[in-house]
Amino acid sequence: MDFGVSSCCFGAAINAGTSIPWAPYLAVAGVLNSALSLAYYGWIIRKMYFEEGESEKRVKEPRSIIAVMIFSIIFMVGIGVYPGPFIALAKSAVPVLTSLPTIH
Repeated sequence: MDFGVSSCCFGAAINAGTSIPWAPYLAVAGVLNSALSLAYYGWIIRKMYFEEGESEKRVKEPRSIIAVMIFSIIFMVGIGVYPGPFIALAKSAVPVLTSLPTIH
């Protein structure tokens, strides 16, 4: 998550302490989770870029993974080139989703 978005969410959770008593604890848990994920991803980056691998041979991808990747690329390019049907689908879904009961 972006740092600005995280700080905004954590700040809102801390400020909501008067109306929701457990919100500051949620903010603390979020900050601890962010610190843990930063350490984990830092470890991955160190392994990927700063340590020698066991061997330099190329890993062969399974054909099913390649097929899924090709389908995904074609699907994304198709949405980018011809977005009209997807926009129409989203517009038709809005009345249905706004008519659902909300939880308060």
